[in-house]
Amino acid sequence: MTEISDALKALRAGDVIGAATETVYGLMVDAANPEAIAKLYAVKGRGAQQPMQILFHTLAMAEPLVQWTDGARCIAETFWPGGLTLILPRNPHPWMHPDAVGGGDTAGLRWPNAPHLQELIAAFGRPIAASSANYAKEPPASSAEEVRRLGVDCVVQGVQAVSGVASTVAKLEGDRLTLLREGTITQAELEKVLRSAKN
Repeated sequence: MTEISDALKALRAGDVIGAATETVYGLMVDAANPEAIAKLYAVKGRGAQQPMQILFHTLAMAEPLVQWTDGARCIAETFWPGGLTLILPRNPHPWMHPDAVGGGDTAGLRWPNAPHLQELIAAFGRPIAASSANYAKEPPASSAEEVRRLGVDCVVQGVQAVSGVASTVAKLEGDRLTLLREGTITQAELEKVLRSAKN
């Protein structure tokens, strides 16, 4: 796919790309490149202390990035790939620059259920940092044209419909689950899986 090839070149060059996920359009950069991360923050007009999502395409790629518990693994295996961003304590790793997670001690991981993104990340060979495609405090872009109006030339649309419903964001500290944003996956669903992991 030409779009994938162009996006791959842009990521490797340290540029910001746009891409449709199964939830909303996002802005994406190499998660290991601090200059590219700074460009993404500048496009959004957003403070660098706010973390991005870290997108990957296999659990093996996500494994070294964060600290896993049995509950976290159970949730991951149940809901990924899909509309869940799971926040866990992060490990220092060359694939994930601290600026990508706002310099904090956690990282929000997501395995998108979008074939074109999985293809792109697999070809790139390491995680991608992502944030919704919009200026700070404005609604996410709902089309490729809106993403381009942010000044992003390379936009991967894929063939999958964008639902417009953002991913669920959940933070897991040991066995304690905190829902930060409810999207396509509910707190009750997450807690049910977490309980099953304890049994």
